[in-house]
Amino acid sequence: CMKPNTKFRSHDFDKEMIMTQLKCNGTLEAVQLMRNGYPNRVPYDLMFDRYKKHLITVPGIADLTPAQFCEVLAAIADLDVADYQLGVTKMFLKAGRGKFLEDLKEKPVDEILPVLKQ
Repeated sequence: CMKPNTKFRSHDFDKEMIMTQLKCNGTLEAVQLMRNGYPNRVPYDLMFDRYKKHLITVPGIADLTPAQFCEVLAAIADLDVADYQLGVTKMFLKAGRGKFLEDLKEKPVDEILPVLKQ
């Protein structure tokens, strides 16, 4: 909810006040990400919880933070750095790039180990 002015009068918009609110709540950053072509957002915790069971036999995987785990997933999938961005709590993906998440379930562990050693 945005406060249009300090007096709470209708049709009276304080542009600076609104811009400050948009910056503080992250709306401007979200719009910028969408403009840059990263419409898909996946929370690190969700990816960690969903995919760690498929990679649990990989040495060291349990020691990673959810953010590090997502970086590893991107490396395993050979995802181009231009296709994703890492935020504070989420991974942002370009349109159509989320398919790698489903493909990871099918990859054998012996294909994953060399990537982790890098």
